[in-house]
Amino acid sequence: MSFECPHCHFKNTEVQPAGEIQQRGAKFTLRVDKAEDLSSQIVKSDTAIFRIEDIDLEIPPGRGQLSNVEGILSMVAQDLEQKQEERKEVIPEVYEKIQGVIETIKQMASGQKLPFKLTVDDPAGNSSIEPPNELYAGKYSRHEYARSPAQNEALGLGDTSGEAPATEIRPEYHASQMYPEMPSGSMVNNVDEEDIVENQVYSFPATCPGCTKTCTTNMKMVNIPHFKQVVLMSTVCDHCGCKSTDSDDVFPLLMPCRSEQRSQDWRRSARARPSYHSFGQHEGRSFP
Repeated sequence: MSFECPHCHFKNTEVQPAGEIQQRGAKFTLRVDKAEDLSSQIVKSDTAIFRIEDIDLEIPPGRGQLSNVEGILSMVAQDLEQKQEERKEVIPEVYEKIQGVIETIKQMASGQKLPFKLTVDDPAGNSSIEPPNELYAGKYSRHEYARSPAQNEALGLGDTSGEAPATEIRPEYHASQMYPEMPSGSMVNNVDEEDIVENQVYSFPATCPGCTKTCTTNMKMVNIPHFKQVVLMSTVCDHCGCKSTDSDDVFPLLMPCRSEQRSQDWRRSARARPSYHSFGQHEGRSFP
């Protein structure tokens, strides 16, 4: 947002970023050595550190701003001037030092004191400085870096260098208070073997479909000759006596069963004997 008061000429160009934190931090450097560089746009987020390297002045993270070099320098000078009258009366020696810094910043903003270097260091990676039209050695740079654990903690990402803090489980999520209750003793579970052997009974824990209490399900794989492999499962609840049986086909074989083969042979022989067809027509019946 940006506004300017027509009465007191107060300006505000505060920026509130709505984007996400970038994967890496970014640091921008600009050397201002001519008047045209004062119009370079600067985006300073609320997590960035703004520095004027020549006078060792640092603006800590705080208010986000969208302006140019001249505008940011002017706002820095205005911020330093706010308490100057009080300092002049209470601590005059500090007033003199700060007043010298203010005059230097104003000269930089007006282009009277050149060159000087600016840096914007943003661990969140959401700040930027507009590159100048002419680039040469030492004029402009952009550097991405991996954040330190302290910077991650300052951004609210947490310190990932140590172990996670211990968490307390709420009482309703304890196993003793769950419904249905978890079994108190050890349950049989021998289905974790690599190969399932035919005609061997396997057991694993399950839940009764009737009373929802824990019980044991038995499983056995059988091979029906000339047909298919079938998995038989049986559950008997010791609490309510509920019984449940089920079967799952493992894979069908391509070979037909012997009974189906005999049926096909009989049908072919029946079609070869006309007397059977005449008998079926006389009795009001027909054979296939």
